[in-house]
Parts: sequence; C-alpha cells; structure tokens
Amino acid sequence: MIVVTGAAGFSGQSVIRALKRAGRPVRALVKNAAQAAALQGLGADHVLPGDMRDPAVVRAALAGAQALYFICPRFAEDEPAIGALWIRAAEDARLPRFVYHGVAHPYIADMPHHWDKLAVQLALERSSLPFTVLQPTNYMRNVTWAWNRLVEGGIYRLPYSADAPLTWVDADDVAEAAARVLTEPGHDCGIYELCGTDGAITRRQLCALLSERLGKTIRAEEAGWEDWQHLPRYRGWTPGQMARLKAMFDYYGRHGFRAGNTRVLAMLLGRAQTGYAQYLDGLMRLPAHARQAVL
Repeated sequence: MIVVTGAAGFSGQSVIRALKRAGRPVRALVKNAAQAAALQGLGADHVLPGDMRDPAVVRAALAGAQALYFICPRFAEDEPAIGALWIRAAEDARLPRFVYHGVAHPYIADMPHHWDKLAVQLALERSSLPFTVLQPTNYMRNVTWAWNRLVEGGIYRLPYSADAPLTWVDADDVAEAAARVLTEPGHDCGIYELCGTDGAITRRQLCALLSERLGKTIRAEEAGWEDWQHLPRYRGWTPGQMARLKAMFDYYGRHGFRAGNTRVLAMLLGRAQTGYAQYLDGLMRLPAHARQAVL
C-alpha cells in the first residue's frame, strides 16, 4: 500500500494516476468527504478523509503502508510542524519509504514557504527513515489557471515581471518520477531537482509559444498585487498563506527562478522530459473544457 497525502490537489491526483498505471495499491488522504467524492474515478483503493494534523488520522493513514508520498497543503504556515508529526509517526510505524514532495531551491529564505520545506527536508535527513526528496520547479500547467482570460482577452497577466526568467516542469513527468521513486530500489537519500526546460523561459517568451499555437497574439502583462490578491481562487486563504504567495511573486519579480536542469528528470524517467512547447501541444489537443481556467 502506498499512501498519498494532499491527494485532492493536482499533484496528488497526478501521482495517484501514475501509481495506478503502475498497478500499485493506493491509499489517498484528503481533507474531507467532499474531496473524497471528487476523487472517485481516479482508482485509489482507499480514500481516507481527515485532518493531516490529527495524530489519529496520521496513524490510520500509515497503518500497513509500504511507502508514503507526502504532500503538504499549499503555502501552509505550519508545514514544519505537520512534517515533524508525519516523520515521527512514520518512524513509529517503521515505514520502509518516505518520499517528500518538496520544492526546488528550498534554501531561499526570501520565500517563507521554501524555507518551511527546507525545515521538513532537514527533519527527514535527521530521522531514521529511508527517504527521498523530489524538488520540482514551477509547473507548466500553471498556464491553465488563466486559460479563459488568456484565450478571450489575449493577455497573460501575473503579479511579477513578464521578463522574469523561470524554469518549468510538467506535473505528469513529476508524477511519473514519483511513482518510480516510490516503487523502485536505489533512491534512498536521493534529493532530486526536477526541471523540464533547457534553461529559463520568461512569460513574454511563453506568450510567443502560445501565440503560435492559438493563432492570435497573446501579450504578457504584469498585474498589481492589490487586485490579484482578491481573485476567487484565494478565497479562504489565511493571511499567512497570502503573505507567502506575495513573497514568492516578489522574489520572482526581483530574481526570476532558475532551478534545475533536465538531466535529473530524464534519468529518473528513463526518457526525455517534456519540454514546454511539447506540453502546450498536448494541451491544445485536449477538449476545450479540459483547458478551462481554474480562476
């Protein structure tokens, strides 16, 4: 049995699909019954609703497990405490494999959510557990968050410079790599940066790729934080989560985010990684409803 936490998010769902393709039994931990219902159809053998901060839920999730893919809630203010709870419980359960969904360049103190993930990584390194850490860079699928606005308005707007250089990775490639690390021997103590692009791509350059595929001009613009923070997708976020989000965008605006290269991911996959142009071509082949904005 392989446990996946944060299973209702796109990272968790991608990992579950990859594990099921590999024929592995999966126990998915989600926050509540509504998320459990939304996971129907993914093929998880057991969906467990519960608070991942509750020690009883943690023990139930890990009971009889052979491996854990540990994803924390996005921008969670208490990720180090959540990580410490799961690491202690995994040690008590003598879990054979703990794989942590971290982040590329976690040592950047200017981005508190990166710093939080570094604390969990260090706790793993100091534990008695066999562990592996995956450190993906930015997801290519983030472009779908604004797909409707992008297609209808011809503008790709985010709250940082359109010329900030960022590296990118396909979430499905990350999930396939995760499934391999969870099920293959030889990955103990591995800390893998996962990147799918040969060098950085700015939003302005990405808009050129989009313009070619959509047959219309897509312009890159910078949004103001005052408007951005009120978007519906952030409804219910805490002030601490929003502060972490803003710190990330501010850092991207100042420095970009150039993390990783393609060799590590290609090594894990046993094939070439998915490039951004290739990802967009696949996206364009999907039915229109599958590309709709999340916002």
